[in-house]
Amino acid sequence: MDRIESEVLAREGIELPPTSGYLTGRQRASIPFREIARVAAQRYPRRTLLGLTLFVGQAFLYNAVSYDLGTILSGYFGVASGAVPRSMLLFAISNSSVRCCSGNCSGAYTPPALAGR
Repeated sequence: MDRIESEVLAREGIELPPTSGYLTGRQRASIPFREIARVAAQRYPRRTLLGLTLFVGQAFLYNAVSYDLGTILSGYFGVASGAVPRSMLLFAISNSSVRCCSGNCSGAYTPPALAGR
């Protein structure tokens, strides 16, 4: 606390008044998703819209590629129909290897601050 107060004094030239009393925090058992969505939409409307747009767009594009991969490979790239399953397997392996090569095989992203790095 002393370090923070000295940084504020050095940067702003303002001495903070002494505190009175205590601040008590209460941890909830869980936070409903509805409340998280409401706070995000109210406090960060542009970020929320951008995030939802990117999320939905990625889902549509990924599904379009993965479900139509056989048709794309045989029709557009001229891959023989007997080789399509091997190509789809290569696609699946490459998707999985990206996660493993990045150091996280589970696929879940953990921010460095939470991972203790």
